[in-house]
Amino acid sequence: MISGITVLNRAPVHQVSANGNLLSANTAAISNSRDRIPDMGNTLSLKWQRSVDSANPDKLPLLPLWIADMDFETVPTVKEALQQRLANGVYGYSYTPDSYKAAVSEWFKDRFNYSVRANEIIPFSGVIPAIITAIHAFTKPGSGIILQTPVYHPFYKAVSSTGRRLIRSPLIQGKNRFEIDFAAFERTIEAEHPELFILCSPHNPTGRVFSKDEITALTDICLKHGVFIVADEIHSDIVFPSSAFTSVLNLENDRLNDRLIVCTSPSKTFNLAGIANANIFIKNAETRTRFLDTAESLGLHGHGPNFIQSIATETAYRTGSYWLKETLSYIKDNLSYAYYRLDEELPDIWHSAVPEGTYFLWLDFRKYGFSDAELEKLLLTECRIQANQGYIFGKEGSGFVRINAACPRAILKEAIDRLVRALKC
Repeated sequence: MISGITVLNRAPVHQVSANGNLLSANTAAISNSRDRIPDMGNTLSLKWQRSVDSANPDKLPLLPLWIADMDFETVPTVKEALQQRLANGVYGYSYTPDSYKAAVSEWFKDRFNYSVRANEIIPFSGVIPAIITAIHAFTKPGSGIILQTPVYHPFYKAVSSTGRRLIRSPLIQGKNRFEIDFAAFERTIEAEHPELFILCSPHNPTGRVFSKDEITALTDICLKHGVFIVADEIHSDIVFPSSAFTSVLNLENDRLNDRLIVCTSPSKTFNLAGIANANIFIKNAETRTRFLDTAESLGLHGHGPNFIQSIATETAYRTGSYWLKETLSYIKDNLSYAYYRLDEELPDIWHSAVPEGTYFLWLDFRKYGFSDAELEKLLLTECRIQANQGYIFGKEGSGFVRINAACPRAILKEAIDRLVRALKC
């Protein structure tokens, strides 16, 4: 039990739309299961059981709104398939069936209208291990890696741990959303000569879903200057009606595909982060061989996905589209609810005009004049909210906070209530 929140067993909480009205009965019925506060117990949950910071000497529980997983049960058929297999009791080596890659390929064809053949799909242990492999495979020690900052913080460690040089190309905070300064992006490439660009699309933490024209412009600049591209598209399924996701593979550019790796995963889509599975798409045979040889030399490839990863991923892609649709509807309502409350009660906190993608609130607190340390202390000790402080995403994130809105509405409501009590004059 978290102070201020009633744990829900079956009955839904009242659902409030962006204009403050109750949502329809149909919407409330869809969100019923997602309204329940999860009983994480002794589940080894990083998000829930480690949600106490060293800055809190009394160790009282915090609202866990930080690490990027959901508080919702995964697709019921995934749970059933895993339970059935685990009941066997024999957990030896497994193989990856042909149906696994077929399910992956069919999902991306149906959802985004691009095709990947079975031999172009590399099951992997995660997107970050794949990015580290690509850095080793396609760049030299000391070479530059360009990032659009602020950006997902493990990218920085991937660059530094491989002995490469970080090159920043900051996004621009516009009135309604973050934008790309294409001229500055190209000038930086001309001046710094990076060998590789890590594209985060949809972008974490800003929530931008870059348009086809934006993706084309970025990749054209990279092709012009011989910059290899690793596209992290892990949030591609978490996109809302205001936007349309364009994969780099949608550009259907053979010259581009020769210098491209696309990283995908079911982890954000179906709340399967704990199974540590990804699928890497590489069209060019030579690029694919080089990637695989490097992964083997680093000890990162192994036998491919284990049976838990294979069963969960294939089952989710084959049976989970309805679950994703309902989950996206719930998250979209969460984000709209948060935007409405903030606009009404804390208008000095900036956010994008509409949710585009990801399940994050990327909030700008800089009008309050807090230092990063003061802002962190306010959230942890006064509001008792564990969020991701913006500075971890790079210096351009200073003064911002990333809040995970893939949670029951009651938790999000309590978090905003606490912010209002702490900040409203």
